[in-house]
Amino acid sequence: MIMVREWAKYRYGVFEENGFPGDPLYPSFYSAYNNNGDGTTTGEETKKPSGCSNVEIEGETPGPLLFGLNSYESSLLGFMGAPGNFEELVHDINAGVIEGERGFCSGGGDNCVFRPLDVAANQRVKSSVMNANQLQSVDQFCDAETHDRTAPTKQNVLCGGKSTWEVIKAHPDFQGVTPVVGQTHKTPVFSYRKRSPRKVVFCLDWTASMKNASRWSDVRGATYRILELLGMEGRVAAGSVGDATRIAARSASVGLVHFNSDVDIDRAPQPVNRMPISSASLISRYPSEDDSRCVTCGIRRAVHLLEQDSHPSAVAGSEIIVVAQERGIGDQLNNVERELLRKRIRVHAIVYPESPFAEIQALARRTGGKVFELQDRTRGSESPASMIDIVNAYESILQPQGTAKIYQAELKPRGQGSAASGEFQIDSGVRPPLRMTVFYKHQHGPRSTELAGPTGSIFRDFENSPLEYIADFITVLQDPLQKGKWTFRVDLVSQSPVVVEVRGQTSPEGRDAISLTTWTSWDERPKRTGSPGSSGPRPEVLPLIIYAELNRGGLAIVDAHVYAVVKRRSASGVGLSGLNDTVTVPLFDDGMGDPDIRKGDAIYSGHFTHFLPDDATYLVTVVADDNESLAKYISPSDARRGRRFSFSSSQPNEDTIEFPFCCGGSQPVDPPLSSTGPFQRVAEGRALKLHAGPKGDIYPPNRVTDLRAAAWPQYDRVTIRWTAPGGDYKIGKASLYEIRYSTNRDVVMDQNRFLSEGNILTAAPSPEEAGTQQEADAFVRGDGLARGRVYYFALRAYDGEWSPLSNVAAIALPPPSIAGHEGSAQPGGGASGVNGDYMKTPLPTVSGSNGVNASTGSICLTSLAGSDHSPQYIPASALLDEHERRQSMVRSRTPPGGHMPNNNGYSNSYSFDDGLSSTQGSDIAAYDPWLNNGVYGTVVAQHRGPPPPVAPKPTRVVALQQQQLHHQAVDLNGSRTSLRSGASTLRNVTQV
Repeated sequence: MIMVREWAKYRYGVFEENGFPGDPLYPSFYSAYNNNGDGTTTGEETKKPSGCSNVEIEGETPGPLLFGLNSYESSLLGFMGAPGNFEELVHDINAGVIEGERGFCSGGGDNCVFRPLDVAANQRVKSSVMNANQLQSVDQFCDAETHDRTAPTKQNVLCGGKSTWEVIKAHPDFQGVTPVVGQTHKTPVFSYRKRSPRKVVFCLDWTASMKNASRWSDVRGATYRILELLGMEGRVAAGSVGDATRIAARSASVGLVHFNSDVDIDRAPQPVNRMPISSASLISRYPSEDDSRCVTCGIRRAVHLLEQDSHPSAVAGSEIIVVAQERGIGDQLNNVERELLRKRIRVHAIVYPESPFAEIQALARRTGGKVFELQDRTRGSESPASMIDIVNAYESILQPQGTAKIYQAELKPRGQGSAASGEFQIDSGVRPPLRMTVFYKHQHGPRSTELAGPTGSIFRDFENSPLEYIADFITVLQDPLQKGKWTFRVDLVSQSPVVVEVRGQTSPEGRDAISLTTWTSWDERPKRTGSPGSSGPRPEVLPLIIYAELNRGGLAIVDAHVYAVVKRRSASGVGLSGLNDTVTVPLFDDGMGDPDIRKGDAIYSGHFTHFLPDDATYLVTVVADDNESLAKYISPSDARRGRRFSFSSSQPNEDTIEFPFCCGGSQPVDPPLSSTGPFQRVAEGRALKLHAGPKGDIYPPNRVTDLRAAAWPQYDRVTIRWTAPGGDYKIGKASLYEIRYSTNRDVVMDQNRFLSEGNILTAAPSPEEAGTQQEADAFVRGDGLARGRVYYFALRAYDGEWSPLSNVAAIALPPPSIAGHEGSAQPGGGASGVNGDYMKTPLPTVSGSNGVNASTGSICLTSLAGSDHSPQYIPASALLDEHERRQSMVRSRTPPGGHMPNNNGYSNSYSFDDGLSSTQGSDIAAYDPWLNNGVYGTVVAQHRGPPPPVAPKPTRVVALQQQQLHHQAVDLNGSRTSLRSGASTLRNVTQV
């Protein structure tokens, strides 16, 4: 079943239906509450293992798994006001000091493991493959009938509560297919294929019109450059230049075809290290005089060259790179397309688009290849960037190994004879030779070039490129290279820009080699997102997500600074600052599920939303650096990929069953991690084409997946906390929140019922920047909450579009007899209720569908709190902080000038006195609820230049804001009462 489980995840996009110990988003256990029969629940809870099955699974909790301090657990302890040192707590738990040997997990805490027992009673368990596949009886997925929507599993949170079988059935694989019934299971047969050495043929359009705008010169120079980089790949693998056998084995075999109306020049594939790449005749210096084009002729000759000296089946996986002008060629590619598909040869297209009919690009997409569109520079431009664009396209296709691109930028002089400068980082994974190359056009080379190392070493000697592209380069051979920040300076003699590129070789062993790769969600897009050659992909159907993977010797690098630089090109120039401009997109590895699935797995991702209104091409480049020394990597001794824990069963006749630990919302690792040191990498992505950008703001805030709740019985308050979404996914900030709650969980899980039946929480703060921790309060008096009930909270954010509903956070408000707030507990007979620096006050209870337990908190505090809900000591300073927070909250609920609009739309004076301070307001002329609809502070708009246009607010949004403002005054009464009580207590603390 493991193979079935992993295939279902890979092929159909479903997720695990079990919990993970210690995971804040997808925990091992969650709180289930007794149902009253009408959809509502009481505060009587049962701890259930997160999962999905057709019948209840019998199992045990062998013990807690705590892996050391992490930021989430630390912040949550602070959120709960828990005393003590977390690391000591971990030690005591694991040592069995607390609540007896291994008894800590008897309540099903978040760090505990649920282990199914392979006993006769579990033979009735048939599902789910995504939950308990270690049981031999399991051979089914959970469907709509057996699925548990309330469990905080990865499948529920990321797939909107749908069962795995519902998701799988919707896949095209199962459309129009009759289920097979009555057949017994067959033993699977696996075939293994070894990948043959890579074969590539460059198919170059050298018709007469390629001389326009120096196109042929750029194509020729770029092809020489990529052959040079492929040659470096072989030399690094060999370890020495003289080891010809290993060089040939590592190198790709490369062939060349020149085509016009026919094919006049070709060269059969051979290892690139054996090619005469220093020969000026390898690629024709000038285009032909014939301007007739037969693309099919060129591709057929390339197929013929691939089949030479090879068995017909050996060409599968070979590649043809067509570099050509995209002009209308009719249906001449139809026949060759069938041949390519039959022989499994992939075509990549690098084209100059000159026709609305994109036949070559369509052929590339249908054979699984990549597509890049080139654009001529403006007339009179003498930039080498047009050639570098082709080199970057080649690199994205071929991914040459053995060299690391550390820096690449087009530098433009600011005045006649000015200098250009820059800096980059060198890490231990970069080996000599280090080469800085300055590309330029024609005879506009720099006057001088200087490279300086971190210790002040200066390198000024530069050489001309011996190959058929124009460049100067400085080579540094010192071994080892100096680690740290390097700088350079290029003195220019003309107004023509240059491109500076820095590369170094990577470690042959690869132990400390840092690698960066990138791809997008559109690379292998489904047909429903747009057909090639027509309107292209549709961002409103399939958002464009940019991904990057960053590793050191194959081990994940975390906390790095990773971002995409997207170069936008439009022939019309509409929406651009110039013919070419760039947009920077931050990429995150946060595991919040929209879009990043797992934190700490070296995969960084982010949405691109800055599309142009007209036809445009988007060139993606990803850059990564050490984030000012914050980046770390998982060393081999710390790696926990695929970690599994074995437990001996408590049943004497039972075998040991392993628990598949990895991974929930984050990659489990034990600190400390190892610092990467300074580094910098650049990776080339695809060129993406969109014929017309979406109109208006179609991008919602990202979905909140970490909503959690805490009850403060002594204050008659429930606090919910979450990570702020952005305005366009994770970019910027949203305009407002809509928070609703109900005693019926189904209400807040259904979009329609959420809007029609959910109680609105008026104390919704103004959204902060994406990634900020935010919270809101609900009160027994002001918001109508009742003791002894369970409440379910959910929220959504608005910014032009509404975000999907968040996960559901559940919290139980204990009855008054349990809350203990009606009277003051007196520890040790102290008359004032003070014992040292601690006051005896109950801890808050914490919960959330992200797995935070409603009665024990997210770190198994059940045993600490005691089964009788006995009170705990917390510092008086913590209560003082709480008082100040609530006072700040009340002030921020008041608009500038101290007024609150009443339900008639007029402004009333407002004052309060908590016994410690007093505030009195006066009338103000105007108050804009759109800029101050929150309770935690006034939004101050700060713009660089003119403010952006504000979209008309939907009627529902305006009504929501008015309703929130109308009810805020009610909440203030409850706040004042609690503040007076807190002030009185604080006076006693101060006296002591």
